Amino acid sequence: MGSTDLGRASIVELGDVRSAPALPPGSGKVRALATRIDESSACSACYAALIHGLARLEERGVLVRLDEALSAGAGGSTPVSSRKIAIGRDFLGLGATSASTSGSTSASTSGSRTGALHVLGCGTCTRTAAVLHIPGCPPDATTVTEHLELFARGGRTGFLE
Repeated sequence: MGSTDLGRASIVELGDVRSAPALPPGSGKVRALATRIDESSACSACYAALIHGLARLEERGVLVRLDEALSAGAGGSTPVSSRKIAIGRDFLGLGATSASTSGSTSASTSGSRTGALHVLGCGTCTRTAAVLHIPGCPPDATTVTEHLELFARGGRTGFLE
């Protein structure tokens, strides 16, 4: 039962560092999952959905297959960043342009990013910077998980190209 006697009240200040419990140490899981991501100015909702999807694949034992699919899709002569999943606003408008006179493909640039083409992108911002991208702005975690698992198992239908 409440009381109006402020002398007996126990006052706890919210946000007071002295009374807050210590944060548990990080497991490093997110950092380990993030090694598969080429992030540049990604919004938190998009990034969280991608981390969630990668964590679900790890739980299902499919993450190694995703790594293999990313490596196989990138080919041996492409930049290392192409073997990672592109995510972020800085990829907006990047992508392959018309072939040059030497027959090689050049890439357009925007902002500070190079035009390296990625195998897989997450979110609408990567639609031109990746061969396949997971649609949505931001894509929901379930959609990301489904697309990552499909890609890991060799499927390409359902992606936007």
